[in-house]
Amino acid sequence: TEAQWEFAAQGGMNSPRYWGKDDSLLGEYENVLDLSAAEKVTRWRNAIKVKDGYFVTAPVGSYKPNPFGLHDMLGNVQEMCRDYFDPKYYQSQAASNPFNSKPTDRNALRVLRGGSWDCYRHEIRAAYRVGVRYNRGYEGIGFRLVREEN
Repeated sequence: TEAQWEFAAQGGMNSPRYWGKDDSLLGEYENVLDLSAAEKVTRWRNAIKVKDGYFVTAPVGSYKPNPFGLHDMLGNVQEMCRDYFDPKYYQSQAASNPFNSKPTDRNALRVLRGGSWDCYRHEIRAAYRVGVRYNRGYEGIGFRLVREEN
């Protein structure tokens, strides 16, 4: 669920990013819109002032992990979650692991969480969420396989 994803992305920390609020560290922890991408697409003027050598996605593990040992939770690709998107869903639900299992119309959207390689700094945070059609293809969208151990 998106709530489970957010918990994992925060790595047990109570901040927008698991390393804290320092934007200057974005390039150490996540693959984001940086100078490597801005060199290829000149309209991206608000690139983060680091250069990681990756124009689009980077190999998993290229950046520092969060405290849970998870890589690329807030960058590289936005992760599609199981929930359906409702911009006001969290306002009316229990705080502990809500799950929106019901689409609101024929064109239901799935939740995307985190940011991707082409996202700006304000989108690279655990609480960032948007909706997208479940069948949309884009190199900045992915999903995470999770194995539960007993």
